[in-house]
Amino acid sequence: MNYTYCGHCGFENVPENNFCIRCGAKLEKQNVAESDEISGAYVKISNTIEKSEEPKMAQVEKVVEEFQPEENFNTQATVAYKGAPVFVSEIQPLEVQRFVLDNSDVYTEVFGRIENGSMLIPNWGALLFGAFWFLYRKLYLLGVVLFAVQIGVLMFSFKAFAIITILFHIFAFLAGNNIYWQYVKKHIEQSKFMDYISKQVYFKEKGSTSFSAVTLVLFASFIIVVARILWPLWF
Repeated sequence: MNYTYCGHCGFENVPENNFCIRCGAKLEKQNVAESDEISGAYVKISNTIEKSEEPKMAQVEKVVEEFQPEENFNTQATVAYKGAPVFVSEIQPLEVQRFVLDNSDVYTEVFGRIENGSMLIPNWGALLFGAFWFLYRKLYLLGVVLFAVQIGVLMFSFKAFAIITILFHIFAFLAGNNIYWQYVKKHIEQSKFMDYISKQVYFKEKGSTSFSAVTLVLFASFIIVVARILWPLWF
């Protein structure tokens, strides 16, 4: 039987499949020559790994570096030995889009620029919303810390609160994309060895966005601001 190899994870799928049964990526139909070439590439890598006495990860990296594929062989794939996947490529743009969801095309481009050396890519949404932007993107710890500091300062001085808020918004504007990329990359890497269903559940839990967190903090902000205004009247 001629198999259709997934360009995303390298899994052998039966020709009738339109999507990979391991990772869910859309399959590109290949002719017999292409399929045989890809099959030969995986056999070569597998045989080289089995015969070598080097550590497994070193074997994979060495073989992939030496192997020069034809242009129709997708190197954005995983290499497996004895059923265990070993990732040898950078994070897939498709995974970034699945994790981010909202404005995924924009963030995929931004993250790609960061990976290629662009250290300072401002985020206008983060500038406008500050701590709320971090909460919206599920960076809960950082969002809560920034928010708590602002509220703590507010209880003592409106002027200091305004200064701190401006500084935090500038920080979010300049560093938001880099911080968010580290968050996204960490969770995508942690999902490497999950099956497709588990990975999607994990991405839904850790990725996408959260209006509920923003709503909750907005409500808390309203209560605290009202309490601060009425504070002199109570005491």
